[in-house]
Amino acid sequence: MTDSYKLIYNPAAGTAKGKKASKRIENIKSRLTDLGLDYDMVETEFRYHAPELVNKAKEDGFSTAIALGGDGTAHEVGNGAIQAGMKFGIINIGSGNDFAAAIGLKTWEEAVDTLAHGKVQDINVLKSGDRYSINVMDSGLGSDVVKSSETRLRWMAGQTKYTLLTMGNLFKHKTYPVTITLDDKEAEKYDLNIIALGFGQSFGSGLNILPEARYNHTEMTIGIIHSSRSLRVLKMFPSLFDGSLAKYTDHVSMLNARKVELRLDENHDRIMNIEAEGEIFNTVNSNGITIEVVEKALKVVMPQEWNLENRTLKAKQEN
Repeated sequence: MTDSYKLIYNPAAGTAKGKKASKRIENIKSRLTDLGLDYDMVETEFRYHAPELVNKAKEDGFSTAIALGGDGTAHEVGNGAIQAGMKFGIINIGSGNDFAAAIGLKTWEEAVDTLAHGKVQDINVLKSGDRYSINVMDSGLGSDVVKSSETRLRWMAGQTKYTLLTMGNLFKHKTYPVTITLDDKEAEKYDLNIIALGFGQSFGSGLNILPEARYNHTEMTIGIIHSSRSLRVLKMFPSLFDGSLAKYTDHVSMLNARKVELRLDENHDRIMNIEAEGEIFNTVNSNGITIEVVEKALKVVMPQEWNLENRTLKAKQEN
């Protein structure tokens, strides 16, 4: 059976607007046509619309859901593909393209060619409630930055935006008192700055917070920055660019587990958001949340030569 592709496009993705965006979309369509691929394109109209569009694509007989955008679009379309049991791919034209980098894609041209000549491979993902994370899930300072990005520097994109917002949030950052339980074992308390969990390696447009994570590992990788004042976090921040964060052994814990329970101190009155692929989807409170591994949950189209043991140090931006 010939594959058919439903491209789900987020018109708000990336920095390209107007004529530039239109030209890029036309170039993508032209390349798809030249490759002889059977495709149709539809635009999202509101937040978390993509899963509905994926389900409709399944009903219409399409075999593969394609995220045409960045990490946020990949999150939505990926969730829809998992729920619908469809294959999933990405054409990376967003402001943050960490998932694309994690499967070996640097440019949208490579991504389109991969649809024609790539392979399909199962990857492991995370689940919390009814939401899946296909790259990195995080809470603490990282999710504070994502939350602030919804209203600040909206005209900017990519790693520069994430870095500037991080610097801004550091001035008012305070640790979160949390209890973390791994695989139902003894709980441990942390004064939390950031917790990141996943099978992807980078977030924030190339910040390599989980350098040892791999999509074929049976346990998620967990990076915890804790007990650090703002100036210390600022000192550690450059290590995210080269994946060397773990060297700060007094304030960084790198762990592995199949299940994580995250609970905020009941006497703490601040909101702690949790996000996946740049999308806020829940908050952590004293009742806690659970994050679990779901093995081989998503069938992903990726380059033939890409090995899931490969290590991507930095995501390339498509501006």
